[in-house]
This record gives sequence, C-alpha cells and structure tokens, in this order.
Amino acid sequence: PPAIDGRVAHLTTSDEAKVTRWRRHQLLGLGFPAEEAEALAARRDVDLHQTANLVNAGCDLETVLRIVG
Repeated sequence: PPAIDGRVAHLTTSDEAKVTRWRRHQLLGLGFPAEEAEALAARRDVDLHQTANLVNAGCDLETVLRIVG
C-alpha cells in the first residue's frame, strides 16, 4: 500500500473503486478514450500527475501512453 506521511494507507475495496472511478474521470477529462482511461485508471503504477503534465504540455495521447504505459 502507498505511504502517506510515513504511514501506510489501507484502502477498502470500496475506496479503491472510488479512486479508480476518480482517476478514470480525470483521464477522460484529459481526452483519453474510455478504454484507455479505464485501463490506466486501474493501474496504480501510472502517475496521474505525470500523465496530466505530459498532456498539458502538448504531448499527443499516443505518445503519453508510450511514456507512462
């Protein structure tokens, strides 16, 4: 589990689902097609902030997917 301020965060299955839905929503807002947004949202190794920074810097989505995925 990820650490927050040195503490380990324990998420319930319900919390995990909420986080995944929120991440999917953010990725859809960045312009990712639903299928890619769903796949990336479920992966905790994908840094959402890095992904957003790349998109906002003008990277096309195909390039972003190659970088983060």
